[in-house]
Amino acid sequence: MKQHQNFLNSIIQRIGIGRVSQKQPSPEGIIDLCHQLISRRGESTLFSLAKLVLEDFEKLSDEQKKVFFLKLLKEFSVDRDQLKSAISDLDIDDDRQLRDLHRIIEQRVKNFLEGLTRYQTELQLY
Repeated sequence: MKQHQNFLNSIIQRIGIGRVSQKQPSPEGIIDLCHQLISRRGESTLFSLAKLVLEDFEKLSDEQKKVFFLKLLKEFSVDRDQLKSAISDLDIDDDRQLRDLHRIIEQRVKNFLEGLTRYQTELQLY
């Protein structure tokens, strides 16, 4: 397991994701990592980001974890105004509108959670 962790750390350093300092993680910092997790492509990058998110989350106090989850909900949930507008203008026979509605409804947090789940699954394989 240590060998795999060393390998991951070297990947993190190579792609430029890592700590500039060893400051205490904050909910805001982890939310930033979450945004990066859903916007980047490439298994090693996603794996590295998921690892950082989970490690930083574990270091938060209980109060900071509450703040993190509230921020996560705010940042990644459905835009209700956009959803209301899409529903009010919806033509059920218009495929483009249906695809747009799906895109609006599909929460970004789903992509974030899939990244974390993949990371945890990979760890269990080792």
